[in-house]
Amino acid sequence: MRTVKRDYNYLALLILASFLGCNIFTSPGSEHWTEYRLPGNSSIVNDLYVYDDSEGWACTYDGYIYRYDGTDWSLSAYFEPEEPKSEFNRFNIHDIDFSGPDDGWAVAMASSYPHKTGIFHFDGETWSDVTPGVVEDYGMYAVCAVAPDDVWFGGPYGIRGRILHYDGHSFEVVCETLDGIRAIKFVNDDFGIGLARGSIVFYDGTSWRYDVYPICNFRGIDDPGGMCFTSEENGWVVGGYGGGPEQRSYPLALHFDGECWSEVDITDEYITFNDVYSNDGNEVWVVGPDVWNNEGKLWERIEIPSLLGALCVHVTDNGDVWVGCNNGTVLKYKR
Repeated sequence: MRTVKRDYNYLALLILASFLGCNIFTSPGSEHWTEYRLPGNSSIVNDLYVYDDSEGWACTYDGYIYRYDGTDWSLSAYFEPEEPKSEFNRFNIHDIDFSGPDDGWAVAMASSYPHKTGIFHFDGETWSDVTPGVVEDYGMYAVCAVAPDDVWFGGPYGIRGRILHYDGHSFEVVCETLDGIRAIKFVNDDFGIGLARGSIVFYDGTSWRYDVYPICNFRGIDDPGGMCFTSEENGWVVGGYGGGPEQRSYPLALHFDGECWSEVDITDEYITFNDVYSNDGNEVWVVGPDVWNNEGKLWERIEIPSLLGALCVHVTDNGDVWVGCNNGTVLKYKR
């Protein structure tokens, strides 16, 4: 996840879009946002997992895990690396996921080298550090909790990547990749996806393999942001890629239809997308400096307040959209 800011001229963008025929328009949407400030000194909200109007979770760059009770957010747990001790050495909790209310997981990497790792588990009452020795000193980026006895983890391993599996009793290294796994998702027992920098790996129920599906008009995943799959025939990957004489960052959005990846144009600004989420495959939310929404027709840009920059997004079953931002801020969008 990245710290981002907005510096666009929205009127110029809208005029340009009208000339180019782009399927994007701007909607301020400020009256739909509710803004929450997490207690303490949290700065960057890396990930969110929100069940409904009564319970949710957030993890941050600073080693904090927060819980939402339907009214406000409160501190649930704080973790810091045991060594090396330093004012600037803290856990960057990248990802959080739950298989149910009594089974939650979060993964982290310390900010100082060697990157002391963190795998944390929630048993329904408390969070505890359950980091196994097998992860060594390189940290974890991603977790997917399919069930209490079926949890997958992705992260770096030296200059390569590594995928771990937890079967309810022990952790096992099941795959090594060309680069660190930044996101990991499962649709069912026979369809898993891992997103790395420059590559995508798939799980077929037996083993992991590099993406064999064609990618159309694809320039590379230089900066992986987020990933979302609702079925074997519908998935999204967002991030950014660099290039050109000015070496700027360009937005990247890829859609998977079960047979092929294709690039989707959302905006032509020099930005990077940070995350993507969809509940049913019909409505898609993408976040970066602002929020973009597509209900199956046009991409609508929804501004967020206070120049916060959106880093992660989660949508509940009732349609509420939760967005994690810089400055320890969480936003809730309700139509």
